[in-house]
Amino acid sequence: KGCPKTLTEAIKEEIKVTFDTSKAIIKDEFKNEVAKVATLAKQYPTAQIEIQGYTDSSGRAANNKVLSQARADAVKDLLIKVYGVEAARIVANGYGSANPIADNKTVAGRAQNRRVIAVLSAERTKIEMKKAKSKS
Repeated sequence: KGCPKTLTEAIKEEIKVTFDTSKAIIKDEFKNEVAKVATLAKQYPTAQIEIQGYTDSSGRAANNKVLSQARADAVKDLLIKVYGVEAARIVANGYGSANPIADNKTVAGRAQNRRVIAVLSAERTKIEMKKAKSKS
């Protein structure tokens, strides 16, 4: 009973891929993370994907910006070449050492900050049955 109501909700999927110092090579252990984004991209063909690259705070800011962009580009390239995601749906941005998620004063913290995050944004429509008002 009731009337159907269409709801639209945003979907965001974040993955994390970390890198060795001064490297932009995706290790095999993180390829499944990239595959998650590819799967969702195929499930939601209108979804846009932003690949966000980061570094730790070591080194010069200008170099970190270039390295973070290379990391984001590496994930973008994997999505396109291996998983067949359309290039027009993906934007890759390098943010250098901005937005650290851990303390850059420790080795473990710096390792966590050398990362790429992929954010997939899509809208999903679902139909919900609206309950009919009961008459008293």
